[in-house]
Amino acid sequence: MLPKARALFRHVTPDTFVALSLFSGCSLVLGEAYCRTELSDAEAANDCSYAPTNRLVTSVHVRALERDGVVVIPNALTRRGLRNAREDVLKYASSKSSSASVFESADVGGEASADGESHATGSIRQDLVCWLRPNRSSATNSDSADDGVDEVNEEENPANGPSLEHCIDLVRGVASALTDLNYTDSHSHRVPLQCQLALYKGDGRSGYARHLDRCDATLGELGLLEYLRLSDFRGRAVTVILYLNDTSRTKEDGGQLRCWLRKDDHAQRRAETDEKDPPAEIEKFWPAFDIQPTGGSMLIFDSDRLEHQVLASVKDRYALTVWINGSHRSK
Repeated sequence: MLPKARALFRHVTPDTFVALSLFSGCSLVLGEAYCRTELSDAEAANDCSYAPTNRLVTSVHVRALERDGVVVIPNALTRRGLRNAREDVLKYASSKSSSASVFESADVGGEASADGESHATGSIRQDLVCWLRPNRSSATNSDSADDGVDEVNEEENPANGPSLEHCIDLVRGVASALTDLNYTDSHSHRVPLQCQLALYKGDGRSGYARHLDRCDATLGELGLLEYLRLSDFRGRAVTVILYLNDTSRTKEDGGQLRCWLRKDDHAQRRAETDEKDPPAEIEKFWPAFDIQPTGGSMLIFDSDRLEHQVLASVKDRYALTVWINGSHRSK
């Protein structure tokens, strides 16, 4: 054995150690990318069932979501519930010392105008965000829950506050409602524990450029490392937004969500057939439309069909969002 070992070590050179180091390093980087996920503690749709959401979301809403790719549910919060939730947001925002804010920059510079145009190269988003997790002792499955004001012990989660806690449970409960009402455009839903609370300052500049919530880029376009790192984004199926804005907000205050709904394959084929002289590339989206971020309203849309953009606002704009992960049906 000794001569064989000596012969083996004679073939070990510095290049061998470099190669092994590169292999180990690449393995660690790829492993980190694969494990970088917000879904490690995500819950199945049925585990997020919330009685107020089940009463709020109806089969009419779900059929509209399937047909149109987007549905707005007004008055998802009562006026009192919205007022209390906004108070909880302000308390949460001031829960740290003045030298540290709970909101952090989304980390992409530039600015947007009220018409949605970007005025800086590379401008994508300028909102401030923080991440909220539900209080596990909240009345998630209580049939008696209403506005979430009396059912949650504020002392157990003082950062969220009872009404904000209700809002978190309300948006996360949509996944269960979709399942119960036989939503067909996606399935096998899982819901992250984290929800995003976004603040767009009313400075007339802060917005978010046009984008799709679900990453539809291919492995070849992204490369293996980025493809693994974006696994959560590739799995987004349904976006749920609850607007927590002042009820006095008007169209003149800006902050509308400008939307472009992607045509499905059937609609594109019909457009090609209807065109006497079809252009080289048929437009893939229906004409743009705006959604007003009315306080207390809930917006649900297909993460794979609706490109959208947040227009600049002259009044602070709050939105609570959860991205439901799932598998889309074959198209």
